[in-house]
Amino acid sequence: MINKIAVKHGHDIGGLMRYLFGPGRANEHRDQRVIAADEILDVADGTRLDAPHHWERVLELRHALNDHRVIARMAPEQGWVWHCAISLPAEETLSDEQWAIVARAAVARLGFDDSTGKAPCRWIAVHHGPSAGGNDHIHLAVNLMREDCSLAAPGRDRMAMSALCAQMKSRFGLHVVEGRPGRGRPPSYCSKSCRNRAWEVRSAEARLQRDIAAGVVRTGPVREVVRETVVETRFVPAPSEPGEPGATSAVPATAQQWLAQLAELAAQLREGELGRQHWHHAKLYNAMLDALVDLGAAYPGGLDYLERDAARRKRRR
Repeated sequence: MINKIAVKHGHDIGGLMRYLFGPGRANEHRDQRVIAADEILDVADGTRLDAPHHWERVLELRHALNDHRVIARMAPEQGWVWHCAISLPAEETLSDEQWAIVARAAVARLGFDDSTGKAPCRWIAVHHGPSAGGNDHIHLAVNLMREDCSLAAPGRDRMAMSALCAQMKSRFGLHVVEGRPGRGRPPSYCSKSCRNRAWEVRSAEARLQRDIAAGVVRTGPVREVVRETVVETRFVPAPSEPGEPGATSAVPATAQQWLAQLAELAAQLREGELGRQHWHHAKLYNAMLDALVDLGAAYPGGLDYLERDAARRKRRR
């Protein structure tokens, strides 16, 4: 498994999408499909987009990848499109599910998702059949403009992707190319910081032995005199049983508790950090829609009757 990252960041994510889902330079593209994508794109893994009537959906994905940058009217001079092709030797293949694992691992390794605490980037992984040389491969396209309009900076991305490819080879039993990370003697330490700590311990032990040999440090027992003993007593209340006054629960159990939770959610959306984290709003919207559907199923007459009933009660106030 090898990777090839574009030398410069691009400025035209629409052109890249047209190439990925188009016929290719020599009509070699076929079976174009989405391997994996950022959840905000709302496209399922394995979605096929290889027919002429699918082109409208391709354009929707193109807009979804880039509309937050267009709305913000930001166009970094150094570019904002990160593109990488990940390929296998002609005699090896991976399933779409395995390629999806590779794509998501690459996104996480390079800090394009929100696992680092930063706003995520929008991305998509595309498979469009083997290359002209018969190599199974995928393309990973990332908009470096994060959801909060800060610009991602994937430092040492080639080194990180080479290490990732070595891990994926081992995971899926692929052939390891000579000279790449993952072949040869395993590293002695898990990271540079572990190696530094081990060096500090060895250095400290060597200094201690020199001080002992010079008589600077005593090796006998040290006696201390205890002058005062302080006894501190703490009272920890026992947890309340469910239903008892003062009992707390991680999940609201009554309508009043749920109303309080919803009021807190509304306050967070109006004034808190959650209101600015718009990349989470689609998930909140879908969760609230699901709750409304369940509420309608639970209420006699459904949501329509519940809406009329709520309107009548509001007029009586």
